[in-house]
Amino acid sequence: MFEKIRKNKKIVTDLFFNTFGFGIYIIAQQIILLPIMAKVFDENEFSKIVLYISVFAIITNVLGNELGIVRQVKREEENSSGDYNRILLQLTPFIIIISVIVLAVLKFSIIEIILLTITILLGNIRLYVSAFFRNNKDFKNIVIQNIIYLIGIALGIIIIYKIKLIWIPMLIAEILCLIFNLIKTDIIKQKAIKSNVNKSIWKTFKDFGIISFLVNMTTYFDKIIIYPILGKSAVSVYYSTSSMSKVLALITNPIHGVILSWIKGNDEKLRNKITKITLKANIPIVIITFILGLPITYLAVMILYPKYLNSAIPLILPVTIAMAFNTVATIVKAILLKFIDSKKLVNTYITYIIILVILAIIMSKLFGIIGFAYATAISKIALWFMFILSLDKIGKEGKKYFF
Repeated sequence: MFEKIRKNKKIVTDLFFNTFGFGIYIIAQQIILLPIMAKVFDENEFSKIVLYISVFAIITNVLGNELGIVRQVKREEENSSGDYNRILLQLTPFIIIISVIVLAVLKFSIIEIILLTITILLGNIRLYVSAFFRNNKDFKNIVIQNIIYLIGIALGIIIIYKIKLIWIPMLIAEILCLIFNLIKTDIIKQKAIKSNVNKSIWKTFKDFGIISFLVNMTTYFDKIIIYPILGKSAVSVYYSTSSMSKVLALITNPIHGVILSWIKGNDEKLRNKITKITLKANIPIVIITFILGLPITYLAVMILYPKYLNSAIPLILPVTIAMAFNTVATIVKAILLKFIDSKKLVNTYITYIIILVILAIIMSKLFGIIGFAYATAISKIALWFMFILSLDKIGKEGKKYFF
């Protein structure tokens, strides 16, 4: 009994520190950095910054963060640190090529491309190290890492009021985090080597990477496809309205990380218990998130992005609907990663993206940015429903709990 209490207390403590650490990061980027960037730079420059943040998130989440998650999942291979460090190095040329091409297409200057690419490389290391800390259940270091990130952002903001260079805050933050990470991890201490488990790690990383790419496309794809369909102005308005969805990740992302740290894929009893609880909690979470999301989204735009408020008001309802269903979908996905074939998740996300693209093109042409917002909301509902169907099928001996 005491052992169970102790374990539950540890889970709650881990969840608190992981949530608190991620909250600091969200505050640094979404509450401080981007609203100030919107004030300092004009609409065209701010739309470029929004697109860069999306590109940065997709690349670093798919590569660095996912490599760390693979390390969490394959915990039976604890003596393979050198393999992970080797893969981290091998990703560098790929990151550089992709970053340069994408930033060039988005019409950044040569200096901006170089320095923003370096920022992506450093961010990739930071997200890998965050997963490394979670793997070791060292959540306090995640808090420290993100406090350092916040300090770097604050220093950079002071500078951009004097010199308007969009890369300064993010680059300073990543450099400070790198120094901390090199001290606290084995990235330098452990040689980058190839062992007999390297092939297995690469295979899992490839499978997870594909899923992560599709996951992140679901999160950032709306902001990317809105640019060619409706232009830069729509990017700024839509982002300012949907920025609170990032704050909702304050809840879902830490839960995702802690779930992966504690759930064992072969624990059938725990799997069934979590499946039942999650299925029963879905609708209440959607309702609560939606009710809280409406006023919070309005206040967030009014406070953080006041110059976009009038344009944002018609978007608040569909954006809040999308936010509510995306929140529960993210929680369900964390469980599905442990218990179902990765190919099923890949097919689900491909279906979602097809739905989003078709609806976005059709509804944007008919109703403009409002149509795009409703297309996103409908697509998120479809994603959630497909996840629920998958989760409903993994109960013990085929028993269903929901449908």
